[in-house]
Amino acid sequence: MKSGLWWMGLFLWMPAASQAASWALSMEGFYGDMSFASDQNASAVELRRTDDARRSVFGRVERTRKFDQSATGGGMGVAFPIALPRSAVAFSVSGAPNQDIVPLSIVDTSFIHDPAGWLETVMRYRFAHYAISNIHLISPTIIWMPRPWLQGSAAYYWTLTDFLGGATVPNHSVSTRWLVRPVRWAHPWAAYTRSEESFEAGAGATREFSAHHYLAGVQMPLSPRWELHPSFEYERRSNKQILRTGAMSVTLRW
Repeated sequence: MKSGLWWMGLFLWMPAASQAASWALSMEGFYGDMSFASDQNASAVELRRTDDARRSVFGRVERTRKFDQSATGGGMGVAFPIALPRSAVAFSVSGAPNQDIVPLSIVDTSFIHDPAGWLETVMRYRFAHYAISNIHLISPTIIWMPRPWLQGSAAYYWTLTDFLGGATVPNHSVSTRWLVRPVRWAHPWAAYTRSEESFEAGAGATREFSAHHYLAGVQMPLSPRWELHPSFEYERRSNKQILRTGAMSVTLRW
């Protein structure tokens, strides 16, 4: 349930280095209705610390139920500035052992550069090991803030799925997301993703499907300490499958 982009907007959104170190505790949950299988749900708790030098570290535990199976896992990660001006790197590892519905292990690393203060570029690599496949992902992303009340992003995802049965399949996906800040306490956003995915179909054969994802949500910073974030996703696949997912997160900062 975690995208891995927890570092996004490291410079556009993090406090200035002169501010004191801070903590954030997030509690998340989602429920998904699938037209082709039983419903899915997940929950997670994450604790993050950011110091006065913009170095961030987090730990996370989560539980997922999908296809009438359960998976419990966790992870940790760091992000910190490097010598190159207005640049940082992020690194995280996570996993969920003894199951086959989510990755058994994930390694995620990113290079973030913000040359102008309003245009952030990201290059990301992610390796996910599943019970039946390994997936490599390379993704360049641009995050643009043309006005203080407007933020947009565009990303391209190239994935290479290496099935343990022998087949290797590349896929391509794109996404965009736009957020506005009409008032202090409500920042609505909308996103669209066009994705491709491959899966094993038995006897060494593979099949693919594409999907359109329509997403919307509202970031609600109710106070300097509390933030709510409800969201909804509608996914329509080329094989006629439909997924509807509602999510909510609550964050406490101090």
